[in-house]
Amino acid sequence: MINLNAEEAIASAPLPTKATLRRRQNLLFQAWRFVSLNLRMYLMVLKGNH
Repeated sequence: MINLNAEEAIASAPLPTKATLRRRQNLLFQAWRFVSLNLRMYLMVLKGNH
């Protein structure tokens, strides 16, 4: 039994643009996102009250 609401939600979901797909597949962009996310987490840990 398939949930019809889930199928409708998937069918009506917006598709990514060509620019979005290019960014998702760009290794340099992905590396930058990885570094920036880790830096933000590192700074959050440093600011924490220990």
